[in-house]
Amino acid sequence: MVIATGKGGCGKTTLTANLATLAAARGVDRVIAVDLDPQANLATALGIKGHDRGLSMLSAALGEGRAAPKLHDTGRDNLWYVAGGWHLRRLRSVAIYKGGPYTLAGWIRDSLRPLADGRTMLFIDTPQASGDILASAALLAGESLLIPTKLDAFSLAGVSALVEELLDLHDGDREEWAVINILGVVLFAVNRQASAIERRTRETLQHELGVSRVRLLDSSVMASDKAQIDAIMAGVSAAEYALIAKTTTLPPWYETLGTNADDRRSFANNADALAADYEAVAAEVDKALAEDLG
Repeated sequence: MVIATGKGGCGKTTLTANLATLAAARGVDRVIAVDLDPQANLATALGIKGHDRGLSMLSAALGEGRAAPKLHDTGRDNLWYVAGGWHLRRLRSVAIYKGGPYTLAGWIRDSLRPLADGRTMLFIDTPQASGDILASAALLAGESLLIPTKLDAFSLAGVSALVEELLDLHDGDREEWAVINILGVVLFAVNRQASAIERRTRETLQHELGVSRVRLLDSSVMASDKAQIDAIMAGVSAAEYALIAKTTTLPPWYETLGTNADDRRSFANNADALAADYEAVAAEVDKALAEDLG
């Protein structure tokens, strides 16, 4: 499953991390989170402290003595991480020189094939899709696509740009590449108090996506800056953060008076709600996968 968007900052990496951890937690035999972003933000979201910065992905893709990229332990049962990082910039440059996104897609597919079997789910995080050869290659090599978007006009334009890019990649001249199955578009960072804005956004997207037969998921991820930031900085998923918040006893507020505000620990009061949002998205994605496969 590829998670991609036409504009940065729309929840791509946090959605990848949460869907991967939820899949592993619900008993998928092996889940691999693949980071194709040179910024390697997925490592931070998963709490990976040390990794190869994309070197093993580069070596595997270029056939430099390694059958598959290195799997990094995430500290969770059934979940591993293939590192992104600055070495992917070299992979990007070599691919541009040697043939473009179709060549790179072949390299990525061949390098990940030894990791993929009937018991494994791969979640692929990508850079911003607009014009990035790594993102284009992922769209070619992947099987299913999930598109997160915020509600602002620039983010929604990014969805349209991504769909147009898919059409360009599959222009009929490359019949060996199957068109990726678009599972749907999921709204991210939705303000629950702005229900009218969400409703109008859904109406607009439903109309625009209906032309290309792309579904808009009923589930969405609410705006929760503190819970999201706390979870990312701690390297945990929303569900893991909610569990920590439930099971950690903090000193009463009056005992923290006079201490540095930065040292006062607290948890977001909507941690459970945020975790429930990701779980609802994961359940809807599972249903969409089952329908498309069945």
